[in-house]
Amino acid sequence: MSFCLAIASVCALAWQSVGAQQHTSVPVAAAPKVVNNGSLRLHTDSPGSDMSLVPPFFVAGWALDLASSSASGIDAVHVWAVPVSGPAVFVGAATMGGSRPDIAEAFGPQFGSSGFNLVSNVALAPGPYTLTVFGHRASSGTFDIAEQIPVIVRGVTLSDLVPCATGQVPQFDGTRWACSDNSGLQGPPGPQGPAGPAGAIGPIGPSGPTGPQGLTGPVGPTGSISETWASVQGDSRVGTTGGYVGDDVLFQNTRPTAFELSNATLTNGDTTVALTGSGSTHAFLVSWNASIRLGGGEQCSFGVKINGAFASALLTQTTGQSSQIWNAGATAIVAMPDNAQLTLSRNVGACTLKGDRRVAGMTIVLLK
Repeated sequence: MSFCLAIASVCALAWQSVGAQQHTSVPVAAAPKVVNNGSLRLHTDSPGSDMSLVPPFFVAGWALDLASSSASGIDAVHVWAVPVSGPAVFVGAATMGGSRPDIAEAFGPQFGSSGFNLVSNVALAPGPYTLTVFGHRASSGTFDIAEQIPVIVRGVTLSDLVPCATGQVPQFDGTRWACSDNSGLQGPPGPQGPAGPAGAIGPIGPSGPTGPQGLTGPVGPTGSISETWASVQGDSRVGTTGGYVGDDVLFQNTRPTAFELSNATLTNGDTTVALTGSGSTHAFLVSWNASIRLGGGEQCSFGVKINGAFASALLTQTTGQSSQIWNAGATAIVAMPDNAQLTLSRNVGACTLKGDRRVAGMTIVLLK
């Protein structure tokens, strides 16, 4: 999305901030959907939020690290599809280095090749998913920023098949539509011919030589390497103070929203995701995001508490330069018990949630 071509004066202000190495959020008027984490920036142009998709579909956007000394500073982008229940599905690794003159105009010529794109042919069952786009920081070698986009995957319909290939027609097998060869109806079987005369049995010949070894069959599909345990969202319209109970985000929604909970429950007034494992320690991928209003000069720190203590890898902070929206978030792989309790909470500042629906979210994935 070429937002800097449309709002040149605001993007000039964003570039001045980069030149001063102040790595703060771009004002909301310039980039209302850009995900920030420290010096990292990530935005997915396509697909849009709540878009209806049918495989194959296209994922594209841009990502950069303002602290990078050369190139964009992001050397890989991976995309996962998280269903309502069941394991997360790896959609694919994007092609990097796409030309983005609009981003170069906003942040400098160094970031002119910060684009990424991916055509996904992965089979996904119809239904709702959270498409999670992860950016890999070259300097740290870790996935340090993520964006979550709710989408709907629909099944193949008759209109998707027309026209079929030459010699094929659409057919419905009782479950789905597909193109098949138009061979016409099968005729009735002909009469059985008379049996031929029985020949004399000859001597048994010698055994023939062993034939050559056949070709190795194709490698089977890779098994699932992850399992979604919880994915929740919060509103600023509910709770005692703008979507909070104390400093903790309230994950209760008065609108129809399907919380994705597997091996987990919501406790403490719907502020805590309590994992219901046996207490064994595992590696988990934890990702969170929040839309936060900041006042001029306000310092804000926000993150995830695991068993009551903030996890440093999931804690981020900024200082507002003027009244603005901070699209905060963090992603990290952490080792913790599979019965841990996690809350999304503010650490420093007022950090008021901004918006109405889906203004905060947290996803927890068990890595096998």
